[in-house]
Amino acid sequence: MNMSCRVEQFLEEGEAFYPAIEPGVGDGAGVCLKGEQLEIWPLTADQLLDKILDYFGTNLASNRKRYGQFLLGKKQLLPVPLTGSLTLIPYHSREKVGSQARTGWVVAHNVAGFRKIQNYVSEIVTTTHDVTVYHSRNFCFEQLKNARFVQHGYREIHNLDQTDKRWNFFKGDMSLI
Repeated sequence: MNMSCRVEQFLEEGEAFYPAIEPGVGDGAGVCLKGEQLEIWPLTADQLLDKILDYFGTNLASNRKRYGQFLLGKKQLLPVPLTGSLTLIPYHSREKVGSQARTGWVVAHNVAGFRKIQNYVSEIVTTTHDVTVYHSRNFCFEQLKNARFVQHGYREIHNLDQTDKRWNFFKGDMSLI
């Protein structure tokens, strides 16, 4: 299956992806798909993220610059909005080993809850999977709130919320009528 088909498959069925080791092969991307499917794809999680961002005609640096303004003081692990209803939330999904990537990504609208495992180890419960992350339960919840906030900013920048025209931060109209 070629990469664009994999990206489209993830966008249709994906709940999360994270760095994974495939025995005998090396780094891969563990991809959680709906229907309790878990697959290891032959590219790294960072490469999969780049392919997804390419699909939408953007990159991580542009997203940080554009949407980082909504989360003052936050420079790392910023959620990435891709459409008005699709946002990816970053979490550390394994402990750091040398220069290997440790960031996994969860589709925000698939998050059903969080479960504390230890002080700084939690599970993100998605529609059909549990994804272990190396953060506190509170941090996981804050990331979900950040994703919602950034997604709202995306919708406002791209003029997708037409329901309340009285106030739009980016057009300078701050009248509350």
